[in-house]
Amino acid sequence: MILNAEITTKTSVISITKEGLLKLRFLDNDLEIDLEEARAQISSAEKLAHGKALLVLVDARDSIHELTPEATKFIANYPNKKGEAILVRELHQRIVATFYLKLTTSRYKHPARIFKNEEEAIEWLLALKN
Repeated sequence: MILNAEITTKTSVISITKEGLLKLRFLDNDLEIDLEEARAQISSAEKLAHGKALLVLVDARDSIHELTPEATKFIANYPNKKGEAILVRELHQRIVATFYLKLTTSRYKHPARIFKNEEEAIEWLLALKN
C-alpha cells in the first residue's frame, strides 16, 4: 500500500487512509463516469493498493455524476474488495448507491453499507478487519 499518496482522475481522488482503507472521493463536478473513467479509477486503486484486496470507503457526498451502464458493470465486476462503505448526503445518492451495491454484493458477497456519517463508516469498516 502507498500511504500519503493520491491519484486524481476526472471525477475522483483515490488514496489510502491512515487506517489502511482505500478511499475514493468523488469530485464536485458533473462529468459522466464512462468506461474510460471507470478504468482509470480501478487502475489508480490497483496502483495504490498494489493489487491487494482492501476495505473501500467511497465518499459520494459531493457526487452528481452519472454512470454509463458500461461503467457501472465494469466497477460492479471489480472483485478486489473486502468490504465497502458508501457515504451519501442526498436521497438520490442513496438510491444510486443502493442499486450499485445490489449489483456488486450479489456477485461477490462482500459486506457493504451506506452511511451519512464518515466516522461511523470508518468504524464499521475497521470492525471488518478483525
